[in-house]
Amino acid sequence: MAVTKGRKGLTLHRKLRVLKHLTSSKSVKANTIIKDAFCYMCKLKLQLAIHKEHLYVMQHLQEVKVIKTETGQIEIKVACKMGEDILVPVLEVLEKMNLNVINAKVSCECVFSMEAIVEQLDKAPLDLGRVEKAILVAIQTQA
Repeated sequence: MAVTKGRKGLTLHRKLRVLKHLTSSKSVKANTIIKDAFCYMCKLKLQLAIHKEHLYVMQHLQEVKVIKTETGQIEIKVACKMGEDILVPVLEVLEKMNLNVINAKVSCECVFSMEAIVEQLDKAPLDLGRVEKAILVAIQTQA
């Protein structure tokens, strides 16, 4: 019976040493090492949840805002997940709607994003909601 207690003690000591190494715990007591390991696991769970949420947002991101400024120009902001050939269809939609791009900023780091300032070539009334829907359709056909 004394032999099994000794083996159990060695096994427990070995497992605690591995746990201490994995969690980078500086504690000496078994209870504190176990508490540190529990805290470490909770942190890992939170990091995993944040990563999953970030991934979900990146995969389902499609945002288009069309705003008319005080100067009569139209400001367009587009953000969507990365895909091939998104810029060209968006610019084609603007061209079909007789909108001239004055200034544009495009970024393709983690997501595709574009900020553009456009103006109408003709003075006919323009429905901003129609522009927004047309850009969304162009993005969805490319995704």
